[in-house]
Amino acid sequence: IRSSYSAITSLGVTNLMSACQLLIIRLSHLLGMARWQDRFGVLGLAEQLVESCLHKAGSFALKVEELILVIRTSMKDLDGFFRVLYRAILILQDPSQELPDVVQLSPDGVLQVADFLVQLRPKFVAGSSAMHFNLEKVSQYLEDKDLFVFPDTKSRCWTEFMKGKECSGLGDFVFQSHDTKSLIQMLRSVHASIGIMFKQSSVVVGGSMELVGPHPLLCVQKQDIVNISRLASSFSSNDSHLIAIVEPGDQQRAR
Repeated sequence: IRSSYSAITSLGVTNLMSACQLLIIRLSHLLGMARWQDRFGVLGLAEQLVESCLHKAGSFALKVEELILVIRTSMKDLDGFFRVLYRAILILQDPSQELPDVVQLSPDGVLQVADFLVQLRPKFVAGSSAMHFNLEKVSQYLEDKDLFVFPDTKSRCWTEFMKGKECSGLGDFVFQSHDTKSLIQMLRSVHASIGIMFKQSSVVVGGSMELVGPHPLLCVQKQDIVNISRLASSFSSNDSHLIAIVEPGDQQRAR
């Protein structure tokens, strides 16, 4: 468990979080371009769609941080739980033996294990009559369905502060945290939002172009090597053209 959790944490910190931050920066640039209609209006970027995509990307980054926090907390809880379990095994084997330091528990450690055992109580999963045993909380974030064990947000001072009246008007500047959604659900939401955003942009950009007429350049067979000079010789030096190359195959692609 420790090895798996460490691998997920490393992946989230070094790769996924860096990608989220870069995506948020790029979307912030696009949002600025969408608001500067005089210069970038030809791109067809809708401010509302870009802003919605930016907020979903920010919420996805928060979900990544939440997953990392859950992993670290789970590792700490499981470590304390197995220490208590090992202590109980040693006592059952020989009650008179002196226990090693590795199984000694501080008062805070006892409270932590007690809270962990309380959270292990089986609960009913929404939409099902079966009860779920909440020993492992990380795998639910990697499934395409709602979480059945929600993170504890009551102990977060920042979360409680953001719910106050003082921050009621900061909705456009603060990324929302979706406690019931998994990481996969948030990722699919970001993908869908980006697709909608660029779909409208492609329609606007495509509508600004007009086909003057087709001009066959040359015909090549699959796997043939085409010298760029063969294409350049088909035009005069004063012409300006957009060249589309259609590759044969099951799915034709234009470049």
